[in-house]
Amino acid sequence: FIVGGRYNDMRVVDASNGDIAYDHRTQSPRGSWPVVFNGVRSWSPDSGFIAAACRARISGQVQLQVWQVADSGSLSLVYDRSAPNEVKAMAWNPQGTHLALLDEKGYLRIRRVRLMNAS
Repeated sequence: FIVGGRYNDMRVVDASNGDIAYDHRTQSPRGSWPVVFNGVRSWSPDSGFIAAACRARISGQVQLQVWQVADSGSLSLVYDRSAPNEVKAMAWNPQGTHLALLDEKGYLRIRRVRLMNAS
């Protein structure tokens, strides 16, 4: 499952034993996470991807990112697009091709997720 910590981070935890399979603060190259995660995250229906709403540290721009999850638990960024407003909730469609996003102004937006560099 996915958890966030007090530092607006993201971790993947192995539900079978409670071990942290991936922690972006310790397992990604320094400086490669220029975003703050806001707590809104969602697994894809096939459990192969994690969608996360975040905010760029420097510009403050709201981003929607999708990460591919390897068997080892490591993450690879495969989708990174701006969002017009703060995302408050999100959900995948059953096919895993679209995300429904509810923003802070109450608008529901549907995003088609076209993955880059996904294996």
